[in-house]
Amino acid sequence: MANIVQYKLSTNEWIVGELQETLEVGDSVTLSKVFTLHVVPNGPNSFQIAMVPFDPANPEGTHKIRRDKIVAEPTGLTKELVHAYVQRTSAIEIVPGLEGLKR
Repeated sequence: MANIVQYKLSTNEWIVGELQETLEVGDSVTLSKVFTLHVVPNGPNSFQIAMVPFDPANPEGTHKIRRDKIVAEPTGLTKELVHAYVQRTSAIEIVPGLEGLKR
């Protein structure tokens, strides 16, 4: 599976995408298939996270994000977010409950 990362930008946006280059390469990080995460109310005391293309004109494209604009990087992504991202960006469908099956 691709190296999926999540960053919070100085614009207060959370983004998720496939890492193409590490931060050590230069003053930017290169991501492909970048989505902005939006919190959407789903009833009282409940919410969902919606993924909106970072660049609606080029949702599958590659984008360089300046390192000085990244203010937070979580140490790990939730399994649910990774599954939702994979389903959104590929033809792979994650079937819940099959993670623990053995051959």
